[in-house]
Amino acid sequence: MKPVTRILIGVLGLITLIPLRLGIQSWFGQSSLSEFFGFTSQNSDLNKLFIVTGGYVLMLAVFQILSIIWIINRKPEGFFMAAIVGYTSVLRGIIMLLLLGVDTINNIVISAIPIVIGLLIAVLANLANEKEKLT
Repeated sequence: MKPVTRILIGVLGLITLIPLRLGIQSWFGQSSLSEFFGFTSQNSDLNKLFIVTGGYVLMLAVFQILSIIWIINRKPEGFFMAAIVGYTSVLRGIIMLLLLGVDTINNIVISAIPIVIGLLIAVLANLANEKEKLT
């Protein structure tokens, strides 16, 4: 396995921890998540939102884990899935930037993080795919 592939696996592994924690916490730790997001009261509608959102966030983690497994098993689909995860992260960051605006530095930073991480994953996935020559 080439060094760029190992770096890609490491980045995907680290980034997978975020949606795993957020998804599990949205299912089982709704009160602490409510405090984190600044909600003063917790009701059944907010709990439903956390449950549904947690499922989608965990689905993203599954795609990242699946990508890692396929890359380790030397399947080209893993690099394709990693690139999709990267491009999806870039798109999410762009949408966040458009919705939040650029009026504060916090909005810019919050939007730029998924863009930078997504570009890193997409570039690493394409480089690793070329180096491994599995396709």
